[in-house]
Amino acid sequence: MYLNRSNTLKKDSYALANLKLGYETENFDVYLYGNNIFNKKYDTEGIFDFYTAVSEPREFGIQVSYRF
Repeated sequence: MYLNRSNTLKKDSYALANLKLGYETENFDVYLYGNNIFNKKYDTEGIFDFYTAVSEPREFGIQVSYRF
């Protein structure tokens, strides 16, 4: 990712790993999920540095959906 218009300043690339495993039926779904499972630290700048976003920490959880 380049940080200026002349493409002379750049950031290194990074990879994120997410995981979602689940079971689905006609009426309900159950999932185990993990986001940023290796807890990668990163930040990103918006256009012309109007905002900066810091990485979300590692997260694990259960998602349940019911349809009626």
